[in-house]
Amino acid sequence: NLDYKSLMEHGEINTLIVKSMNYYLIDSKWKESICLVIFSTLTKNIFPFDKDFRLSLLTDKSKIHELEFYYPTAKNIEKFGDASYMKGFIDLVFQWQGRYYILDWKSNFLEAGYLKSSLEMAIKEHQYDLQYNVYSVCLYRWLKNRGMPESDWLKKFGGIIYLFVRGTTESQGSYFKEG
Repeated sequence: NLDYKSLMEHGEINTLIVKSMNYYLIDSKWKESICLVIFSTLTKNIFPFDKDFRLSLLTDKSKIHELEFYYPTAKNIEKFGDASYMKGFIDLVFQWQGRYYILDWKSNFLEAGYLKSSLEMAIKEHQYDLQYNVYSVCLYRWLKNRGMPESDWLKKFGGIIYLFVRGTTESQGSYFKEG
């Protein structure tokens, strides 16, 4: 079981947090706030698709961090022969109760707050809905290339979660769009 005190005192986690803070030039006064965000994100019920789900319940076999993809595009972003592709990474793909989900971490500061209406505005403003479509197609192709029958996609795709980590609590900061 993970509790806040053990997170703050856990040697490997503590080292990783301090190392990351130093890399990104984040003042040490923010360490406790960062630990609170990490702890809340891992242990709180912030996902509307299942009241029992917590990120801390995922096993290594049920998740993939930074899933790399290439998406065909008309713009010359990456060239492979005569084809052009956009290269990207999906922050987290995970499987929960037989369904696949995409989780995208957002660190945006939202002046209007982190309630659903503010998240919807940010999603439109930053075109995360376009990102949703690209990520969904890429996950579909990735699963199909690994043997998932095409007819299973609608049953197997759970949806996408945008997790606005600066405002994540049990009542705000998490936006879910069902697949």
